[in-house]
Amino acid sequence: MDKVSIPNLSVLLILLFAMKEKVRLIPASRLAIWLAVGLILSAVPTVLTNGDPIIFEVLRDADPIVFMIDALPGQSVRDIGSVLIAQVLTLVPFLLARQFLSSEDGLREILLALVVGGLIYSIPSLIEIRFSPQINIWVYGFFQHSFEQMMRGAGSGRSCSCRMGCGWRCSCARRCWRRRP
Repeated sequence: MDKVSIPNLSVLLILLFAMKEKVRLIPASRLAIWLAVGLILSAVPTVLTNGDPIIFEVLRDADPIVFMIDALPGQSVRDIGSVLIAQVLTLVPFLLARQFLSSEDGLREILLALVVGGLIYSIPSLIEIRFSPQINIWVYGFFQHSFEQMMRGAGSGRSCSCRMGCGWRCSCARRCWRRRP
């Protein structure tokens, strides 16, 4: 479980058990079914061909002596189940979007959510534009990158507790809003 699979699983469980509307995860088109099954099952050969362990060494290129300090085992048949579940959880948002964003009302709702989210996101963005990237330090007590990575021209870019700056969200919502009929 990671930061991608946990929200996907949470949304799926909420829609399955807490909402009145029925969730249709299986696509209606045969081509879409074959593509989804192909994406999920493509993990099997990937697991079966990744059997090499990852070796952590103190001194690299000191052949013939290897100064190994630790190793991660390669993947095996027992990993197929977890990788298949991860593939399914990766596909869940796309299948849900196909169901809920296929109508004009669904598209209008996602556009409204992007605009509102962009407006909310603009508050910490404006704070970081003025005070340089500081929210991470204020909230978590450290900054996960080098400060030079945030420099943009004469000023600094905003990160707002993300890995790197995410200003594309606001510009995407603004462009979508302009193109409405």
